[in-house]
Parts: sequence; structure tokens; C-alpha cells
Amino acid sequence: MSDWSSLVGGLGIGSLIGGLVQQYFSAKQRHRDWVKDNKKAEWRELMDEMDTCLSRTQGAFQRSVSERLTDPFNYMATLGIGSRVMNNRIFIADVLKKSGITQKWPATLFGVNAGHVAC
Repeated sequence: MSDWSSLVGGLGIGSLIGGLVQQYFSAKQRHRDWVKDNKKAEWRELMDEMDTCLSRTQGAFQRSVSERLTDPFNYMATLGIGSRVMNNRIFIADVLKKSGITQKWPATLFGVNAGHVAC
């Protein structure tokens, strides 16, 4: 039996197995970091786009009725931008679906178009 243990030790099988295990856990950690970084990037992009959409709606509340008739708020374009950015999420899609924000977004913009917010 001691011949086998000296042969295994001499070939460095223990080091090889240790290296493979370390490589596996290192790859797992890199994948977790990659997913976390992509989630963060998606949240940033979502917040930037939604900020753009909401700043477009701000004029619907600040203008008078006559200004709204001559320069109507294009809620369909804003609705499209917001819906597109919410539906194109990969890493945070389940959070958006669970929160119901994708269903509330059109109702909110239709309320803005009518002059009041209906969430």
C-alpha cells in the first residue's frame, strides 16, 4: 500500500485535484460577480431611461390646457420607450414582473395624458 501512496504523491495527483477544485470555485465566483455586475448595469440603464421618460411627462402637468392642445404630450412614444426598456431586461426581469411595474407603466402614462396620474 505504501508503494501506491508514494506513487500518487510522486505524481502530484493531490496537487492536481486541489488545483481543479480551486479552479471550479474560482470560476463559480467569477460567474456570480459577472451576474451581479450585469444586474447593476441593467438597474442603472433602467433608471436612466425611466428618468428620461418621466422628465418628458413633467411638461404635461406644468402646461396650461391651451398649450396642451397646441403641443400635445406624445405619451405613445414615451410609453414605447419605457415598455421597451422594461421588457429588454434579462437579469432583473423577474423582479420587474413580481413588482408589477410593467403592468402599471401604461396605466400611469394614460393617466398623465389625461392630466392626472392613475397608478
